[in-house]
Amino acid sequence: MSDSPTEPIIATWGLVPTWSNDKQAIWDKTLNARGETILEKPAFKESAATKRCIVFIEGFYEHHHKSGSSFPYFIQLKRKTFLQLRVYGQNGRIMKEKFSKLLVV
Repeated sequence: MSDSPTEPIIATWGLVPTWSNDKQAIWDKTLNARGETILEKPAFKESAATKRCIVFIEGFYEHHHKSGSSFPYFIQLKRKTFLQLRVYGQNGRIMKEKFSKLLVV
């Protein structure tokens, strides 16, 4: 997340909790959060309380599972306007690697 509220940044999806030393092991478990429990879960609690923002997107992919295979399915509005997502962010450093991460609720 930027220190400036109006400065855009490039970030990747999925939070990595500050207490985790292995970003690969935790990354796929922290891609999304549930609104009902976001303030209770240790992985999301700090970001949900202090690092909020809105992200504008054209659409997103969800995987459709059929016959044991997974297919990416692009979801967008019929009008093809931007979707606005409420997201939570995180800045940090793991093993000297600086990062900015986002998560959708």
